[in-house]
Amino acid sequence: MAQRPLPSSRPPAFAGRAAPWAGIAAMLLSACAAATPPRDASEATTLRVMVKLAQPADDPDEVVRRVGRASGVLVHYQSAASPVWHAVSLSCPPEPDPCAQALQRLRRDSAIAAVEPGRTLAPH
Repeated sequence: MAQRPLPSSRPPAFAGRAAPWAGIAAMLLSACAAATPPRDASEATTLRVMVKLAQPADDPDEVVRRVGRASGVLVHYQSAASPVWHAVSLSCPPEPDPCAQALQRLRRDSAIAAVEPGRTLAPH
């Protein structure tokens, strides 16, 4: 026996009931999102360092790749003092003592012969 469709004048049983709950759910979700603002690059702490590479490099992109791989943070190239000494800035996540772990990783990496920290620039 075939089912007969509901008459078009009669709304489904759940119509009108979901709307109030959807509004409340949307408010709760937006409140949760507002309570934890997203972290972005503007919150990062910047540390300027001089790095001495174990192998010389003249290409700034190569220096950024090597230092970024070793430090685990975002790196910006500043300048070269020689083929092995380069000034870079590390953008570290906002945490207590933000760049300490990145410096430790740089010092342990065999591709980096030496690290000389410079100034730390706090987020604005």
